[in-house]
Amino acid sequence: MKASDLLLMVEGRQRHKGNGYLAGNTRKSKMASAKRNKVNHVRHLACATSEICGVTKEVFLLVLMVSAPMNFERRERQRHTCLNVSGVSGKRIEKLFLLGDSGNSSLNMRIKEESLKFQDVFIGDYHDSYGNLTLKTLSGMKWARLCCPQATYVMKVDDDVYINFKILIDTLINAPRKKGYIVGRVSRGSRPVRDKTHKWYVSLDTYSRKVYPDYVSGLAYVMSGDLPRKIYYTSISTPPFPWEDVYIGMILEKLNVRPKHNTCFQTFKTRRKIKFPCKFISACAIHFMDPENVFRHYNKLTTEKTNATNRC
Repeated sequence: MKASDLLLMVEGRQRHKGNGYLAGNTRKSKMASAKRNKVNHVRHLACATSEICGVTKEVFLLVLMVSAPMNFERRERQRHTCLNVSGVSGKRIEKLFLLGDSGNSSLNMRIKEESLKFQDVFIGDYHDSYGNLTLKTLSGMKWARLCCPQATYVMKVDDDVYINFKILIDTLINAPRKKGYIVGRVSRGSRPVRDKTHKWYVSLDTYSRKVYPDYVSGLAYVMSGDLPRKIYYTSISTPPFPWEDVYIGMILEKLNVRPKHNTCFQTFKTRRKIKFPCKFISACAIHFMDPENVFRHYNKLTTEKTNATNRC
């Protein structure tokens, strides 16, 4: 079940006036796109995991969980914790892991065996790397469009994020609209880093504007079911950009879709063990620097929920 690579890396310096992005000749940039991978939009994609979203199934939420090839344990633990749910409040939930090619034949074989066993893994034929996260996300958008078009909502989330589906589903049920809607932790007024020594350095040749469009954090966000198709097709005419969340923000700007901020999407920027804070009770998605905290607090939320609710 493979997809062709997604984006055509544009050669030469061609300005795209729609977003002030300059494609090509970005050798000074430290971005992953500087590796000059020449890739194309998906031409063929088989819905081999048909059990996930059958034509006759009503799907309220499709979860696309981004995972690295070697993260077998994380995927297994997610299946037995957060993703061990088929529905909430009468709303059906389907789950799919998004992976790329590891470049290692023995590792790829293990992943194929995993895919056959669980029927919940989609493998793209791009090289799996942080620099290709944008490709991975767009492959998920294409899969959602072709293989699960009936989904009311689609979630993109990393495999080190804790998901509270009860809070999330209730949030979506009460969403103000069902079309042109995307919600998550929104960054507004974020500026490109111009310091060449910085990890997130962006050259003027790569992005000429002073401020990024509003964008949702790539750790976890949810969009209405009409957006995967629109995002995918708009990406065809949108020059590639290595930061996946910013790139999706560029596309949303073209689509005149303003992302909605919701505080139930949270992050903890620490690797030490975290005591059970009351804010977990109202969180729909929490990102931890230490993935072990995901499963540690899943157990706390499920075994101590009543006491925690009373305590808070």
